[in-house]
Amino acid sequence: MLEKSRSIRKVPFGKVVAFLFIASCLVRIGESDFLLKASDLVADVSNPDPDRENGQGLDPALQDLISDLSSREKRLDEQARELYVRSRQVSEMEQALAVAISELQVSEENLSRTIEIAQQASSGDIERLVGIYTNMKPKDAAEIFEQMPPGFSAGFLTQMDPSVAAGIVSNMSPDSAFAVSVHVAGRNMDVPSN
Repeated sequence: MLEKSRSIRKVPFGKVVAFLFIASCLVRIGESDFLLKASDLVADVSNPDPDRENGQGLDPALQDLISDLSSREKRLDEQARELYVRSRQVSEMEQALAVAISELQVSEENLSRTIEIAQQASSGDIERLVGIYTNMKPKDAAEIFEQMPPGFSAGFLTQMDPSVAAGIVSNMSPDSAFAVSVHVAGRNMDVPSN
């Protein structure tokens, strides 16, 4: 088997291309003696002339065509290698991005839980303070509320029973009562009505 494979001659790529090119031309031209010329070409390709081994003795146009095809083949091979490398890089980047997205989602869930816990704690603290201010004498609570920024004191007043809040506001100075009232009235102005 090895002896048979060694005895088969490898036909140079350029000669095969030349043969196919010439055969195509002859078919297109419509030569009547196409088979005769084709058989001559087959014989020429299958029995290579040592002088023509490197394209010597061929028609210059045919040599140019073979050279062009060879250089195009090399460029295409190089482009294929580059595309393969790029596709591998893109694949690696996609995997890294998937990992990063997964980690980001876990972080986001953890942050949401932390915010929820903080809001619950803050809400509990505010409820306790509202209870303390509700149980104070309105005059004493009013003195404390006047020291607070109007928006902050408005937050406490909106969570109190209206009669208790009215007692505190009535004991505040007119300027402080007005500022707190403006904040209470404007708390929901930015909420869409639809």
